[in-house]
Amino acid sequence: VEEHPRQALEHLDGVSGRSPREQREVHEVRARALLGMDRVDEALAELSKAALEDPEAGWANAQLCVLRATVEVCERASRLSPTDDGVWNALGISLAGSGDLPAAFEAFEQACSLSQDPAYCANAARARKDLDAAGP
Repeated sequence: VEEHPRQALEHLDGVSGRSPREQREVHEVRARALLGMDRVDEALAELSKAALEDPEAGWANAQLCVLRATVEVCERASRLSPTDDGVWNALGISLAGSGDLPAAFEAFEQACSLSQDPAYCANAARARKDLDAAGP
């Protein structure tokens, strides 16, 4: 799919799964192909369908979290993909945006500990500084 997203998408025209699991997989493959073609809005729609077909769809929820970064989606994704540093960072961003700095700091710390990515660690440091400035 990653090497030939357009062909993968063409092969999926008219394909639907019989079971909920197969339907989720078709939506996920479509989403991967669309992301490979930078058609993010269409990929988000497919990811949403995949997550609806199977709320336990780890990859779909992780991608939704990273692309959309809503607290609800990212919390679900962090439960389904606990070692995905990008999910934890996106969760931190969404929590910080909602004003929950202590939880945002914890999410950023988790992202940093999983990957040591300088950007994720900088987010943790920034959240710690904001928490210290806010006081008890």
